[in-house]
Amino acid sequence: MQLTVKQPMTVKEYAAEQHITQQTVYTKISRNADKLKNHVFKMNGKTCLDETAQELLKPGSGNVQLVDKVKRLEEEIVRQKAETEKWYKEYQIYSDNSGLLIREADQYKKRIADLEQELTAEKAKTAEKDKQIAEMEKRIAELTEKSLAIAEMDKKLNSLFAVLEETANTGVGKKIGNLLSGKR
Repeated sequence: MQLTVKQPMTVKEYAAEQHITQQTVYTKISRNADKLKNHVFKMNGKTCLDETAQELLKPGSGNVQLVDKVKRLEEEIVRQKAETEKWYKEYQIYSDNSGLLIREADQYKKRIADLEQELTAEKAKTAEKDKQIAEMEKRIAELTEKSLAIAEMDKKLNSLFAVLEETANTGVGKKIGNLLSGKR
């Protein structure tokens, strides 16, 4: 069986190993000054503890629970930091994606505005064409009315000529014939 001898350590190193503050170590040293008289010493300007001092200053059973709790909390902090980093990376991804989506939405809005402008222009053209069609329909109706009037006049003239042909050899017929031919 081999005995291991603990090397002297500084208060800072001891506090870190035991998960307590340096102030707590110094407080315990001052409380137990008589027991630690030859076991606490200065080396290179730093307060050091030998193996006996390290054993005497170890936290009691109540403190062990506290040390364990501190250790668990430190582990939880490390875990939470890792979790936070993971969530931050996801946030960055979503943030980048939302930027892309916003730009894409802006492009769609611009396209919609362009299409609405095109639609408005087409509606204006359609309205102009509808106006022209209405004018043409009105003109067609006028011309149709005149054409019907001309057709009616044609019938009347044909009837008149037929009467004139029948009465051509009479004096009234000759006079009307001369008038129509330009003779007086």
